[in-house]
Amino acid sequence: MIFFATVHGASTLFVWGISHHIQDEIWRWQRKGRIYLAGELALVTGIVIWITSLPQIRRKKFEFFYYAHHLYIVFLLFFLFHAGDQHFYMVFPGIFLFGLDKLFRIIQSRPETCILSARVHPNRAIEVILPKDPSLMYTPTSTIYMKIPSMSNFQRHPFSITSSSKVEDHTMSIIVKSEGGWTSSLYEMIRTELDSNTDCMSCIPATIEGPYGPASLNFLRWGKRT
Repeated sequence: MIFFATVHGASTLFVWGISHHIQDEIWRWQRKGRIYLAGELALVTGIVIWITSLPQIRRKKFEFFYYAHHLYIVFLLFFLFHAGDQHFYMVFPGIFLFGLDKLFRIIQSRPETCILSARVHPNRAIEVILPKDPSLMYTPTSTIYMKIPSMSNFQRHPFSITSSSKVEDHTMSIIVKSEGGWTSSLYEMIRTELDSNTDCMSCIPATIEGPYGPASLNFLRWGKRT
């Protein structure tokens, strides 16, 4: 989508340039018809979202990637001004399903649980033990989204489940590697908690969304796995 939007914007700027109207058209906010400036702002916003989605940024600066993607609200607003309501109806079903998915995910993650225990591993990694319902089943490499309200009310980070639902009935575990700001804060919080309470660890409130599992176990086709 970003590719075709960029081609559309670049070709429009090219036409304005060869007709010597680019200075007049590029800043216009028309009262009727297509608003060119809104389209330009929507394109710039979309490019920013795309750039922050690149693996080099997403993996190392997940918080930046996460917050930058909330610019989709700005993108949709300027897209509406630029394309008009007739074209907006074409994308409204997708926006409606997206909003419905957001609502269901919020409802699903509303019940608050807590981190039962944790173990510190080398290389600034921690194993986090969470409670689960015995009836909850999931496939290997399934993903959960975890939020720690005491750290942030907005950030939910994805983690792969390292335990098996067929072995552990009442708990599941994940490995958290201290990489960015959020995971480093969680690492320091748990390490401090373990250092101050040698007998048992106090409950750290958390909300869990998921698990979301793969449709098939494609990783089983490989001879070696790490």
